[in-house]
Amino acid sequence: AAPIVPAPGPPTNLDPVQLRIWDALTSATHADELARALSLSAAELTQTLTLMEMKRHVRRLPGNRFERR
Repeated sequence: AAPIVPAPGPPTNLDPVQLRIWDALTSATHADELARALSLSAAELTQTLTLMEMKRHVRRLPGNRFERR
C-alpha cells in the first residue's frame, strides 16, 4: 500500500488575514464568497489575494475564483 502523505500546511510567511484566506480555500472559491465568509471588504480581499498570487500561494481561476497552489 502507498504511504499516506499528509496534506501540506500553510506557507509559513502568511499574515493573519492571509492565513484566514488560506484556511477558507479548501476548494476553488469565488472571491465574493470569500469576502462574505471572512467578513472582508472587497478591496481588502482583492489586495490580499493579489499579494498571495504574486507569492504563488494561490492562483486565480476563470470566473474570479481562487484556489491554493
